[in-house]
Amino acid sequence: MSKNERPSGYSPALVLRENAGEVISVTFSPDGTLIASGAYGNTISIWDVQTGERRHTLNGHKGGVVSVSYSPDGSLLASGSIDTTVRIWETRQYKVLRVLEEHTEIVNQVVFSPDGITLATGSGDWTVRLWSVRTGKVLCVLEDFSDTVSSVAFSPDGTMLAIGSQAVRIWDIRTGKVIRVLKGHSSPYR
Repeated sequence: MSKNERPSGYSPALVLRENAGEVISVTFSPDGTLIASGAYGNTISIWDVQTGERRHTLNGHKGGVVSVSYSPDGSLLASGSIDTTVRIWETRQYKVLRVLEEHTEIVNQVVFSPDGITLATGSGDWTVRLWSVRTGKVLCVLEDFSDTVSSVAFSPDGTMLAIGSQAVRIWDIRTGKVIRVLKGHSSPYR
């Protein structure tokens, strides 16, 4: 099957057209009614899943938006960018609440903790930062990496972080210690 062929029986339910550059990241709202998409065109689009209508276009980043994430209750949207910033948007009118500016390289990943109190960000500056969502202050900086941090995920109970770099490191948030390093991936680029 060529890259342009579709599997038999495949019919997309809805196609959302992004006009502001190639889409880099997407996320559903917690209730499943909206999709936020980040693009190289420095914008975030908010889409209605049922109609395909673009409800909002969010501007403010000065570089491509590589990660978007809704808070668990859907009241906030976080975005990480090539411009090294993180923005937290309220979702009633999609206005910026705060801009977080302590990373020095691309912000590859933004993710809320399961309780929505903390935001974790992974960056090309080889760090993970944990932020207070309420104040925008850095709570903790994790720096035990030898390469860019490309992915971050909270455990369902919010007590651990899985961090993807050259390996997967599992951090216990309560103690600030690495509890396991998972190796085995190899890179075709090295």
